[in-house]
Amino acid sequence: MKKYLFILMLALGGCAGKATESNQVYLLLETQQPQIASQSAPLLVVEVELAPYLDVNGIVYRTSDTSIVEAKQNQWAMSLADMVEDSTIDTLRANQTKYWPVNLEPSLNLADSHKLLIKLDRFNGSFQGNAEISGEWLLIDKRGDIAEGAPFSYKAVLTEEGYPSLVEALSLTLEQSVATISRAL
Repeated sequence: MKKYLFILMLALGGCAGKATESNQVYLLLETQQPQIASQSAPLLVVEVELAPYLDVNGIVYRTSDTSIVEAKQNQWAMSLADMVEDSTIDTLRANQTKYWPVNLEPSLNLADSHKLLIKLDRFNGSFQGNAEISGEWLLIDKRGDIAEGAPFSYKAVLTEEGYPSLVEALSLTLEQSVATISRAL
């Protein structure tokens, strides 16, 4: 009898533990700015490179100056690089008129196009209650030479605790970063 009671308790304990687990998936916010770029402008291919520790499914959070964790139950709904590229394109289209930003697309003739490369070495939350974004951007001309570029680093204080607030802050900070880049193009 004790054996069956023990097995029943284990089974109920296992079910109770699983009921509290909940996976959440997140998308970056969509840019709400009107588009001012023209499709007749020269194409600008946008590419994003992530530091290896950011190229994961889980949202990354810095727990100290030297350590990070990848969330297991709070994950990106799709590739972070793809979401950052899409957000960058939308923000560039809303903040500059020199180029028509696009994703790398094999069906497009991109031989005479410039390329905007954004390398992210931080796109995470922080133990200090911030969203952090940093890296560098490079404008590469059609010959493959670097025409312009600069490092960038932004932090935003989270308005609330939790992953929804972190994702919102990362989205807004990314938009701010790309708006600054667009003024330099």
